[in-house]
Amino acid sequence: MSSDDRTKEGSIRLRRPSSFSVAFAGLCLCVFIATVDTIILASALPAIAADLSATTNQAFWYSVVLLFAQCVAQPVYGTLTEVFGRKRCMIAALLMFGFSSLFGALAPNIECLIVARALQGLGTGGINVCVNVLVVDLVPQRQRAKMSGILSLAGALVSSTSTPISACAIIVFCFFLKLPSVGVKTKTQLRTMDWVGILIFSGSVSGILFALVTGGNEYSWSSPHILVPLVFGIVFLAVFVGFEETLAGRHGLGPAFIPLRLFSRRTAAFGFLMTFLHGMILWAIPYYYLLYLNISASKSLLRASVLVLPSTFIIPVSAAVAGILMSRLGHFKYFNALAFALMAAGCGALSALRADPSDAVIMGMQLLFSLGGGILFPGRLVAVRAAQRGLPEGQGEDRSDVRMATSLVSFMTSLGQAFGIAMGSTALQNAWGALVRKVAAAGALSDKGRTFIIPASQASTTANAIVKLPPSVAAQYRTIAALIMARVWYICTGLAPLGSVAAVASRNLKLYEKEAPVEKRVREQRV
Repeated sequence: MSSDDRTKEGSIRLRRPSSFSVAFAGLCLCVFIATVDTIILASALPAIAADLSATTNQAFWYSVVLLFAQCVAQPVYGTLTEVFGRKRCMIAALLMFGFSSLFGALAPNIECLIVARALQGLGTGGINVCVNVLVVDLVPQRQRAKMSGILSLAGALVSSTSTPISACAIIVFCFFLKLPSVGVKTKTQLRTMDWVGILIFSGSVSGILFALVTGGNEYSWSSPHILVPLVFGIVFLAVFVGFEETLAGRHGLGPAFIPLRLFSRRTAAFGFLMTFLHGMILWAIPYYYLLYLNISASKSLLRASVLVLPSTFIIPVSAAVAGILMSRLGHFKYFNALAFALMAAGCGALSALRADPSDAVIMGMQLLFSLGGGILFPGRLVAVRAAQRGLPEGQGEDRSDVRMATSLVSFMTSLGQAFGIAMGSTALQNAWGALVRKVAAAGALSDKGRTFIIPASQASTTANAIVKLPPSVAAQYRTIAALIMARVWYICTGLAPLGSVAAVASRNLKLYEKEAPVEKRVREQRV
């Protein structure tokens, strides 16, 4: 091999087909499609809830049902990509997203909108999995951190466009991602899939998620509506683990849906934990930060969206820079530890916020947690991938395990997102009533002999109600909302150090440098 094929650090440069850059641009478009929905939701939810006369519970379901569907669907997509190929699954996911977006735009009521969001979750779940798996197929291990960071950066660079770019993404995939579909017949693959494991897993996760997102909202935690699905979900999750360990791949059954060996190494297990915590914290903060700005800071939806632009750009830029540095240095451990420390400091700073802060404070408070959150996008993914069992020394990695682990990273992220939003909603619902009653008892919510009570069921639409209240009462409700949001920041502050501990406890694995050319890897993969 000539010296031109090597970088200054001695690592091998990628030999890519001429269409690689265009295909990677298509992946960037897909990342934007899958993430822009969350941004739009967070800023528009109060207006949507008010316009469709949605209760807090309905608005809550609208916000979490996409994550619910994503969470259940992503591991299944990881298996389906092995059967039908990554390209077909990606196009199907894009079409599902486009159809559900149109259905949501035409929805006449909140119920139809919730159904549309669930279908969108199935689409975005597939997009997230397929993008990450395609990176595994096309990019050597040491370069994946850089590519993952660039994918995160791409979401911000195209954030001024709109969702019709999904059509462009489909065209790019059809014409430029010219990868062969090889392997055994689809019917044979379908017969050998672990359908029993898929059903048990999907049912158990659905039960647990239902209990978590409705507990303290639609039903009390002691209600049978919560306890029954929660207990059954936990029991069947244990059954799933036992089935995958003892029966999957034996007695004529298909190979394990989620092989437990993916979690067997310490760094992989901690990597999945970091992924869960990252999803929980990073999605809870922007979601409830916008709600805080809308209620406690008296900012319009448009103004609030402008004020959170720093985090919108800091996160992907820090992800790109961190990914490039990880690829250059070949390590990731201390990047992850630093990232969680920054998130802990940022969340702690947010807890000091009260009603009516200045714009400078609002924007400055986003710096630390955004830096940390961005670094973790490539960091957590690299930790999980690098820890999977490899091939013999010098031959790289077992890509089948890496692809499955990659789909589980997407699953753990969505699970963390659902936990984060549910955690905040539970704090909002449970604390709102008690704090309102306490302030009302002191007479602070009364004006001219009339007491103004906003129930917990309308907490998320408080901003719309405040404008109709006397100024003194409105000021009290802004303070109440700020105090309750502080509880969310406190919880996130306590969770972030757990991520730093997990990062420090991980091994500082060195990323592989020696890889086959991309053309050879493509021929060996079913994409």
